[in-house]
Amino acid sequence: PPYPPPTSSPPQPPPLRTIAPSQSLHEQVMLELGAIPKLLGILASSSDEPILSCHAAGALGNLLFSPGARDAFLAETVEGKNGIRLLVEALEGPPEHDDQACSLCLVVMNACFEHEPCREELEKAGGINALVACLAYDAHFVRAAASGAILNAAFTANCAEAVRDAAVEVEIRQKAVAFSGFELLVRLLSAEHPRLRSRGAGALFNCAAFGPDNRQEMRSQGVLKAVIGALQTDRLGAPPTAEDGLAYRIQSNLLGVIMNAALNPACKAEIIDSGGIAPLLAAAKSSDETVQVRQLRRLCRWTRGLCGIYAGGHVASAASMPVDTWPLRHLCRWTRGLLRVLHAVGRS
Repeated sequence: PPYPPPTSSPPQPPPLRTIAPSQSLHEQVMLELGAIPKLLGILASSSDEPILSCHAAGALGNLLFSPGARDAFLAETVEGKNGIRLLVEALEGPPEHDDQACSLCLVVMNACFEHEPCREELEKAGGINALVACLAYDAHFVRAAASGAILNAAFTANCAEAVRDAAVEVEIRQKAVAFSGFELLVRLLSAEHPRLRSRGAGALFNCAAFGPDNRQEMRSQGVLKAVIGALQTDRLGAPPTAEDGLAYRIQSNLLGVIMNAALNPACKAEIIDSGGIAPLLAAAKSSDETVQVRQLRRLCRWTRGLCGIYAGGHVASAASMPVDTWPLRHLCRWTRGLLRVLHAVGRS
């Protein structure tokens, strides 16, 4: 894709994270002693013992902070199933307790962080649909863990497309209502808890990076209008209670959805018609550099389409450049194009 999005920041640590005073040393010793296959065996046989299941998942989640452990997690098998497939099977159970569901999702989140083989295996095992189903839980901590797992998984095209195709039924007022993966992620954009907003927006940001079909589906399901609606609030989508750092991440991820969707002409037109320019201009005043950079990229795409600054195609290398140097290369072009856009908007 022209703009491969960043994964999330290091995943939220599982509950047992602080038990070891020397993290790296303990992880290495546990790996050498074969902890992963033993923990997988416990996880596979403890579905009806929630406390044991949560502790096994927590230990696995801690170990998976190490890239080498992720390789072992995928290579080791219990009854012919590797770690990813055992997790998916447990999630499809479904778990009897919210804590179990949360722990399992956290393991998936850590396994998929910067590890393409785990993400590919997750998609092959049907794990995306299991994670999307967890977005329908009432417990906010389950939804936070599931959305974090989806965010990390959606860094791979196959997983992003699987989120688009996922569908689950949610019981509302004693009636089963079907929701798509995108619709459940959109619901997170108005959640009370800031981390839910951040991860929901981040998952949509990643999904919008992969292919025209995803962007078109986002447009048809009202995702773009929902994102613009969030950006039109007082804090550009962040709740009043969010600390500045988390607020900036929410804003940056929401802007990322618009940036990637604007690659599609129909999506770009909808963004403009829905009042998307105003929040982008507001984002230019942000004190956070990432928010500013992503806002400039969106303006670049709009001016490219509206003012003919670019002859088409994608700025493929832009996303990989340092955020402190990339905007300077095109700032003059953007300024000229932006003035034309504002002039056109003023006339209309």
